[in-house]
Amino acid sequence: MKQKVLAYLIREDKGKQQLLVFIHRDYPEAGMQVPGGTVEEVNRLKLPYYVN
Repeated sequence: MKQKVLAYLIREDKGKQQLLVFIHRDYPEAGMQVPGGTVEEVNRLKLPYYVN
């Protein structure tokens, strides 16, 4: 079974929160995206963690 995963990476800079996004170089028409992908059955998902 394949699962889709997304990563919402947020940092604070000068009192403002920033979300990591990117525009795919091969498909710029897709617009801004957050990092993500597909996890195969053989891969293990780790629980998310919070770093302050």
